Amino acid sequence: GGVGWGGNGMLRLSVAWAIALMCRGNGLPAKYRFTFNPEPSQELTFSPDSTEPVVLGGRSPKECGVETIEFTEAQQFDGLALALTDEGQGCFSQDAYSHGDYPVRAGSVGDFRAYELSPHTSPATQFVASGQQVYFNLAE
Repeated sequence: GGVGWGGNGMLRLSVAWAIALMCRGNGLPAKYRFTFNPEPSQELTFSPDSTEPVVLGGRSPKECGVETIEFTEAQQFDGLALALTDEGQGCFSQDAYSHGDYPVRAGSVGDFRAYELSPHTSPATQFVASGQQVYFNLAE
């Protein structure tokens, strides 16, 4: 008991079983035994609204040294936006020091709104000094 396979091939562990495994790994005897009965599950997949992604630049606005970030309409897609961040070496928006151009598609997973954010298509040409942070505008 305690370990089972879900309907989609995912290994499922109960929290109690994971704790018991950690205790056994540290040489402590198991005090309790737990059983686990996996529940049937359905495989969820991302269904995009469109085949063509929208590209978010990711190099502006800057999150560095400001309390509030203002995003223009061009810097967001369906409430999703990227801001440039300091990765420990500064906040540089130049192509040489930050990745950019992130394809994004909106869609759904089951009954929920979902987004697919793909890796950058414009890599930093020298080294990565700055990164990106994802922002989402939650409707009131």
